[in-house]
Amino acid sequence: MKKYPLAVTLNAIFHENKILLIHRVKAPYKNYWTMPGGKIELGEHIDESAVRECHEETGLFVTFEKIVGITNEVIHEQGKIKSHYLLFVCKLRASTTDFVESKEGKGPTPHKATRGKGTTFIIRIPLKH
Repeated sequence: MKKYPLAVTLNAIFHENKILLIHRVKAPYKNYWTMPGGKIELGEHIDESAVRECHEETGLFVTFEKIVGITNEVIHEQGKIKSHYLLFVCKLRASTTDFVESKEGKGPTPHKATRGKGTTFIIRIPLKH
């Protein structure tokens, strides 16, 4: 049986010249900071997946703007391929930063990073022009 890369969205959420990052609490990349994202469901369009994943992980209502890039990532473990992802990097816009706590995300004080077991935390970082 052939295995294929898993299609996912990686979502850059912008608000007032800031980009949103989450602190990962699960593998792969546990304890790293990244943009929200996740698997594209069967029959789902990329823009729908990006909006859904952002809402699930942050509670934010976002507007899809565009796909800004496509790349892939291969994760190796003990010399073997463990995972292979096809990443659709998307740009989205948030009209507010009112985070809603959920099992996927929680919003701390802006610019303050915290960690917790089983919860994804969010940080806003100012962008330089």
